[in-house]
Amino acid sequence: MDSANFSRRPTHLPAAKSHLSASLRRPKIAFLFLTNSPLHFAPLWERFFANVTPKHYNIYIHADPFVKIPTPEGVFKGKIIPSKRTQRSSPTLISAARRLLATAMLDDPSNAYNARGENVMLPEVHFDEFRVGSQFFVLTRKHALRDPNGCTQYTLTRVNWTDSVNGHPHTYHPPEVSPELIYRLRESNSTYSYMFARKFSPDCLNPLMEIADSVIFKD
Repeated sequence: MDSANFSRRPTHLPAAKSHLSASLRRPKIAFLFLTNSPLHFAPLWERFFANVTPKHYNIYIHADPFVKIPTPEGVFKGKIIPSKRTQRSSPTLISAARRLLATAMLDDPSNAYNARGENVMLPEVHFDEFRVGSQFFVLTRKHALRDPNGCTQYTLTRVNWTDSVNGHPHTYHPPEVSPELIYRLRESNSTYSYMFARKFSPDCLNPLMEIADSVIFKD
C-alpha cells in the first residue's frame, strides 16, 4: 500500500433514513484496502480514524495470500477478508476489487455510502459527481449493486507521471515531503480537491506523521 491519505478526518454522520431500509438510521462508510505488501502507512490511517467511532465506518482488506504480510493491528486487526492472488496489470485486480465490494455489501447493511459531499455524507450522489481512478473509487451502495457503469473518469487520487519508470509513477521520498507538497497534491481542476496521493516510499511514514495533525488532517 503505497498511497497516503490526504483527506480530512471523517465527519460524524447525521442520523438519516436510508432508501434501502426503514431501520437503517446511520449509514456507514466502507473503507476497502487492496494490497500485496505490508500496510506501511497504517499508523497514518490510525491517526485518520482516531476521532471517529467504529459505528461510522467499516474496514475491509484484500491481502494477497501468496505474500507474507505481518498481521495488521489497531483498526486493521481482523479486517482481512478471504483473498486470492493478485498481479499487477491483470484481471486479478478487478476480481479483488469486486471481492471487496461484495464483502462490504453482504457483511453490513449499514455500508450504504462511501462518497463524500460538502461537510457531510450525502444520502445520494449523482452520477456526474462520481469519481473513479486506478484502484481508487467512491460509490454509494445502490450504484455498487445496480449500476457499475455509473461513474465518470475523474479520480480521487493525485499521481505524478512526469518521470514514470516501468509503468510506475513518480515515487516520493522523505526529502520531498513537506506541507507545500501536500497542498500542491491536493490541487485539482475538478470541483473537489484530491483526497489521496501516490506513490510514496515506505520511509516517508515518519515525515508524513510529523505533519499529520498540523497539515494533512487539519480542518
